[in-house]
Amino acid sequence: MKTALFFFLLIAAAPVRAGWGEIIPPGALREDKPWVESALSLPAYPKADDLVAFSVSPPGAFRYALDKTSISVEPGGLVRYAVVATSAQGAANISYEGIHCSTQEYKIYAIGMGGKWQLVRDPAWRPIQLRSPYSFRRTLMQDAFCPGGIAVTGPAQALGNLRKGRGW
Repeated sequence: MKTALFFFLLIAAAPVRAGWGEIIPPGALREDKPWVESALSLPAYPKADDLVAFSVSPPGAFRYALDKTSISVEPGGLVRYAVVATSAQGAANISYEGIHCSTQEYKIYAIGMGGKWQLVRDPAWRPIQLRSPYSFRRTLMQDAFCPGGIAVTGPAQALGNLRKGRGW
């Protein structure tokens, strides 16, 4: 019994042998390392010509548009984008945000004011609520950026997904 336990512990502590004789040391696999968010780089301020309208279900008091030039896919399943939410009275709320696909969370990095970005102080990751007045994030996550919980490979795929889904 002690011998079996010894061999089990010996095997568990041994490095993993990959293909072609390559040895991977313990802790070197991607799953062993915590995700680290990439550095923030703000996109150009949204222009009307670059906005792509999308619909949200259930429909609410706002119309939504995604700035197609602002979409970036970062390492670790993070998709960043600028979104414009326009009220029935014509007031526009503009924000630069990120959605982390694997955790189903969002973060607001900056708010648009007077044609310029204003960084948010101490931005934090928050869960995407499946039923909320801010369901546009759910729509973007499910239909465009993270279909099946997996991040898209680039902006073109995100826009294509949104076009195929309920979004357009």
